[in-house]
Amino acid sequence: MRARPLSLWLSWLACLLMLAAPAIAEIRITIEGVRGTVLANVEAHLAISELVDRASVTTAEVRRRHLRAPSDITNALQALGYYQSSAQTSLARAGEDWEATYRIERGPPTRLRTVLIEVDGVGLTKIPPPEPSADPYLVAGERVHHGRYEKTKQVLLESMRAEGFLDAVVTKATLDVFPELSVADVHWQIARGPRYEFGEIRLAQTVLNEDLARRFVQIQSGTAFSGAQLNALQLRLINSGYFNEVAVDIQKDAAVAGRVPVTVTATPRASRNYRLGLGYGTDTGPRITTGMEFRRLNQAGHRLRLDLQASQIRTQGGLEYAIPVRDVSTDLLKFYTRAETADIGDADSDQYTLGGRLEDGWLGLRRALYLEYSHEVFNFDSEPKQDSDLLTPGIRLSLQRGDDLLFTRRGFSASLDVHGGVESLLSDTSFVHASTNLTAVWPLTQSSRLILRGAIGVIKADNFEALPPSQRFFTGGDRSVRGYAFESLSPRNAAGDDIGGEHYFNQSVEVDKLVWRDFGVAAFYDRGGASEKPLGGQHEAVGIGLRYRSPVGMIRIDVAKPLDGTSGIRLHLGLGPDL
Repeated sequence: MRARPLSLWLSWLACLLMLAAPAIAEIRITIEGVRGTVLANVEAHLAISELVDRASVTTAEVRRRHLRAPSDITNALQALGYYQSSAQTSLARAGEDWEATYRIERGPPTRLRTVLIEVDGVGLTKIPPPEPSADPYLVAGERVHHGRYEKTKQVLLESMRAEGFLDAVVTKATLDVFPELSVADVHWQIARGPRYEFGEIRLAQTVLNEDLARRFVQIQSGTAFSGAQLNALQLRLINSGYFNEVAVDIQKDAAVAGRVPVTVTATPRASRNYRLGLGYGTDTGPRITTGMEFRRLNQAGHRLRLDLQASQIRTQGGLEYAIPVRDVSTDLLKFYTRAETADIGDADSDQYTLGGRLEDGWLGLRRALYLEYSHEVFNFDSEPKQDSDLLTPGIRLSLQRGDDLLFTRRGFSASLDVHGGVESLLSDTSFVHASTNLTAVWPLTQSSRLILRGAIGVIKADNFEALPPSQRFFTGGDRSVRGYAFESLSPRNAAGDDIGGEHYFNQSVEVDKLVWRDFGVAAFYDRGGASEKPLGGQHEAVGIGLRYRSPVGMIRIDVAKPLDGTSGIRLHLGLGPDL
């Protein structure tokens, strides 16, 4: 008998394997009668849903999981407070495919009738919400929600432990449900145990000297243990710029006489940081920013920063040396020098500045006390060059609050700057320059916001003509009155040059709304101007825009139309936070 070729045997074997292998089947699941979060919870609980994406399934496995569906649906609905649900299930087969259908009647919701939470035998009258902005979860009359039930329990224990009751434990937790009455009762008992105190606070780090590092720790041994104080310490260390990560180890097992030692380990950031950025704005045109920072020149925490920025209207370079003082996480003494060439209004300006600044906290505000000496050479298009020398002491106060400083839903920022010079003290004229800015954001709906902006400024000078353009007011552009070119709104000289004003006023009303994911639209009204008199020279504009929430801030594309009869519209591009 003649031997068959090996290839023939392999072909027969492949055919047998194909016949023996289970066919790839598609499973289609239809759920009727529920939607939203209830539907999502049912889908998450259904065991048969796990088979949808499998390459192959067996008939036995499909049927077994389908038989579990009534129980899965009941558990999913009870977790959300529906204890009188019913479900009709069917499983059909068409060839190799399966069609599973579940028709659900969720029934009436079960609501909390009583909520009794006892802490050390005393009833708790107020239950904190899991998040500061959230509504309290366990409230009589609310629908039963197993996730909220467990979350509230966790939040209660965490809040007690953060206050120093590190042994707090739930000794009794019952949720008694009466489906026929559609009500449920909650009864918890919590034992807090003793309140601990701080023991030794040890800061483990390797980049700063001991005296400087010790000044970060503002927690005294023997004071009541506080999680908020530890969080504040972590924040101070991170915000200082010296450290990349901060880990807190609460050593309760090592507590002696109720005092808990804590070790805080701070991992250093890279000692140098290099920056390079490219951008574009309708005010500035293309721009490039580059720089380098030495985050710690020595163990005393001194820093050195170099910056260079170039655009069509402004090129500047600067050097800054910073020394931590007092509250070393936020307070800095800075010495700096800066050279700048800029187009300001219709003036060409070359400015050279040498200064010092103390930045610290004051009455809940951020404060900057500064002293600058500047030499500025400038000329307007139709006028000869002038020189200006000014020695200007000043103060700047600022405050910023917001739920999210990158994409603010509710918040505000405010600033006030006052500086001036005296003619007999290295200044060409005596003057006072004051300006203030305010921005506020309010939510209108879940997807829309109201943004209000206002700014006002005034200059009082013995000889206004001696003040350089950098000290005068101009307006117009992306961040002031849209619809007009950058710094094009100000008093003009006989030749028609924008020369800047002694008074300044801006206001803006804007509403934006997200319409699809991170994309949105906006409408706005801007009004403002710079002039020789208070509230003089006002210009108005209206416009619409597109918005996109990018990882680095809101991208704005606006078109604005002046209301003073000026023809045409103007395009404005912007990027950054609202506050």
